[in-house]
Amino acid sequence: MAKKTAKKAARKPVKKQAARSRKPEPQPEFDNELRGAPFKNKRKTISVQPDYVGQATIGGIEYWVSSWARKSKNGQAYLSLAFTEKEEQVDDEYEVETYEDELPF
Repeated sequence: MAKKTAKKAARKPVKKQAARSRKPEPQPEFDNELRGAPFKNKRKTISVQPDYVGQATIGGIEYWVSSWARKSKNGQAYLSLAFTEKEEQVDDEYEVETYEDELPF
């Protein structure tokens, strides 16, 4: 036991260095090409809905990713994937007709 205390006493105290304030280095632009991420589907209410949902980018085109947890005939677990191209949302579904004629009533 005396040896352990002697070693502790022989150690020099370590001086703490002051924290340097550095500007963070700029992050390079992240390339999402050929990448995607499915997450647990919290809105799943029936069995035919996907277990996981997310998005991916392939060939510069964005896709919705749907994934189902399945088991093969041998009992091996796997994920079945489906990709659906994202479409731009168009607000002109409903056209409003305007009439410039005066109504008779």
